[in-house]
Order: sequence, then structure tokens, then C-alpha cells
Amino acid sequence: SKMMKMRLKLIAEEILGLQDKTFKLPELPYKVTALKPTLKTLDVHYNKHHGGYVDKLNENIQGTKYNGMSLEKIIQRSYSDSHLPVYNNAAQHFNHTFFWNILSPDGGGKPKGPCLESIEKNFQSFQNFKDVIIEKGKNHFGSGWVWVIRNGSSLSVQDMHDANNPITQNQYPILVIDLWEHAYYLDYQNEREKYLTEIFNIIDWNNVSENFEGYKR
Repeated sequence: SKMMKMRLKLIAEEILGLQDKTFKLPELPYKVTALKPTLKTLDVHYNKHHGGYVDKLNENIQGTKYNGMSLEKIIQRSYSDSHLPVYNNAAQHFNHTFFWNILSPDGGGKPKGPCLESIEKNFQSFQNFKDVIIEKGKNHFGSGWVWVIRNGSSLSVQDMHDANNPITQNQYPILVIDLWEHAYYLDYQNEREKYLTEIFNIIDWNNVSENFEGYKR
């Protein structure tokens, strides 16, 4: 639809950074209260945590070679330069934006079509796929993210530490779940496994499928 095209264009512009060379906190594709009861305290996560990464990123790229690059390029360059103050904040901006866009108040269920076929081929069943994600996320020590990565016809689940993400390795993500304590502590305290189980109620499989089908190598 026209609305959807406009929203995707806005998301692309937000991820790439706008003309004034600073990054903006992207608008959520739903109200900040819309993901209740699964995520009741999204406001803090989105405005304070994600907003904080965006502010620090803008601060840290001022007057550097990274200023004016796309977000993806900043992540790849600062990673290979081991410039952590830029890399960590740029990667966290990307990771959070990616995460918000695979969630929806109308989410849950499972994907259809080629995405589901690929999940079943790679993980035997959709339930097994969910179990692998929950298990990986539950056993991940400390902060990080659990990613689903597409490589040709294969899908893999990988947990990565801190701000790390697949684009530093030139990999193609289709889904991510935030494992940082600030993502779930206000709602689930230390029960990360419960959070990982519940979040499947708000995963937007249409957007995950679009990510899956957007793969080009």
C-alpha cells in the first residue's frame, strides 16, 4: 500500500541517517504502549536506551571521517578500525531499529510461504526453530542479541555479544531478539527465558518474511 511504501522509505532514511548528517531516533511503527502485555515498559527501552545510543553516536561522529557515512558503512568501518565508542553506539542504533521493526501488536503465529518452508527445512519444524532461539538466548552469558541469519538456502541462529551484529561479517539478518537486561528486566526481572517465550506473541512474521525474501547475494 501507499502508506506502507512511505513507512519503508522513512525507515530507510532513518537507518541511513538524514541529510543533516545526524541520526534520529526512528518513529516506532506502533504506539509505545501497543505491545502490552508482552512488553509493558517499551517507553524506557525505546526513548531512554535507544535514544541514548543515537545521541552518543551523533556526539562521537562529530568531526570524524564517519560523519556523513550511512549507518551500515559506519558500523563496518568503525568495527574494522576497532573504534569502539562509534561502533558500539552505531551498532546498537541499527540493532534496536531492526528489532522494533520485527515486532507488532498484531504479531504472533508463524510465517507463511518460502520463509516457513526454509525454517522447516533448516530446523525440522517451526516449534524446533523457536526452541533453538529460546535456548540460545537463555544460555547467552551477559548482554547481547540472538540473530537469525540467512545465507543462501541456509538459516542459522547465532547469539552475539554486546552490540555485535551480523553486518560486520557481511551476513544477512532476518530476525533479532534483544538479550540486554534493559530489554526485559522491568517486565520480567531475571526471567529471560519467560521473556524469550512471550516475545513470540508479538513477532511480526510478515516483516520477517519480507527480510527473508529481500536476500540478494
